[in-house]
Amino acid sequence: MIKVIILQPYNCPYRNPLFNEIAGFADVSLYVVYFGSREQSRKWEYHYEPKFKEVQIKVKAVKTGYESNDYKYSFINNVKVLLKIRPDIIIGVPNKIGKIIGLLQPFFGYKLISWTEDTVVTTNGKKFSLKHKLTYYNKVKSFIVPGKLALEYLEFAGIKTKNSNVFFAPNTIDDEMFNFTPNIIDQKFNNDLTHLNFLFAGHHTKRKGVDLLYDAIDILNKRKYRYTYSFEMVGEAIIGRNDTQNINFHGFKNGKEYVDFLRKSHILILPSRQDCNPLVVIEALKSGMVILVSKGVGSYPEYTNGNGFSFEANSVESAVDAIEKILSSQLTDLIKMAKISYQFGQNITAKNSASAFYKAINHALKS
Repeated sequence: MIKVIILQPYNCPYRNPLFNEIAGFADVSLYVVYFGSREQSRKWEYHYEPKFKEVQIKVKAVKTGYESNDYKYSFINNVKVLLKIRPDIIIGVPNKIGKIIGLLQPFFGYKLISWTEDTVVTTNGKKFSLKHKLTYYNKVKSFIVPGKLALEYLEFAGIKTKNSNVFFAPNTIDDEMFNFTPNIIDQKFNNDLTHLNFLFAGHHTKRKGVDLLYDAIDILNKRKYRYTYSFEMVGEAIIGRNDTQNINFHGFKNGKEYVDFLRKSHILILPSRQDCNPLVVIEALKSGMVILVSKGVGSYPEYTNGNGFSFEANSVESAVDAIEKILSSQLTDLIKMAKISYQFGQNITAKNSASAFYKAINHALKS
């Protein structure tokens, strides 16, 4: 059996279908090793029974922001976990614990795999330090990335990769919960459609660009278009706007309530300043929505190809232009875009991404 460790800050339930698929390979024994509790901003109400082993490394967590924690690591506790599992493969990133894993690699002999979603935008254009390169990336045998921009960041940071050791594995969601049939598009885009529902889903924060969206809507409201419209705002309203028309705030939604918003919405709008690979984009694809995302969203090159538009991050004018393209579109064009989104979504599955992980594992073992 190949003993594989996947290092995680915390174990999010949405990743369990992917991890279960990886654990389902007959020759893989999977351990998800995490070193922190769930962030306060997470409000998961569902859980998938794991088919893998879960191990928690004891650390001290210090909350540093709404969406972030800082962890104080114990070198000894890391060694204890490695001695207990004796892994053949470790999949992770060169954070503080990754540096320790890199330093210990010559003593334990495991192979390292990099799995990162970082982009130049989400890291503010910062390159890895030399210490990170020496202790971690110089020992990496395979690279797993969700898309083009994550690979570009590795190259930007000076990490040497080859076509043969890079494996693409998009983020995944619950394939059962978001299993829409093709007629979802007919239900949304009927022949007498005159009103478009734009959906924003996520924390209403500056990082997500919600303030830019509010300003864009103020401009749109002064003009007339082919369709009437509303912006359905789902998520915790950290930054609100009560004096703007055509905005409806719904608060945090989960489970069936959240899925219903995807079922009824026509366009996803995500004007993020920095966003690695948000799950809502995949959810929107699977539900046959037209996609409008900023270039601050890490997955925009893959998921805005004939099914919507990307626009400049941190630009109200660019967001307005993109939204106006939709509000001026013929219904037949919107339907074409929605169908392309739906087809994209059908190919994004836990099984397909797990297959990429399995290939990366075998490549690392042979290297």
